[in-house]
Amino acid sequence: MVAKSNDSQPVSKKKGKKAQVEDPSVGEQLKEYFKGVRSEWHKITWPDKQQTWHETLVVIVVTAIITLLIYIIDVTLRYIIGFIPGN
Repeated sequence: MVAKSNDSQPVSKKKGKKAQVEDPSVGEQLKEYFKGVRSEWHKITWPDKQQTWHETLVVIVVTAIITLLIYIIDVTLRYIIGFIPGN
């Protein structure tokens, strides 16, 4: 891993006129990424069975209500459009 100074510029491990900045390899970057994923995974709190059923029921009821409202609007607009001459 490359050391960084306070001004967020990478610092080279070699000193001299032609010092090169070393970037972490793709493998090291992936390793760090998955370490972060694993760390965050342990912070997840999963809902219990009762809460899952309750929220599923709420989604089903809200979906049914919205479907019914869209159906009523559709039928009403078809009825109103039926009065337009030429249809």
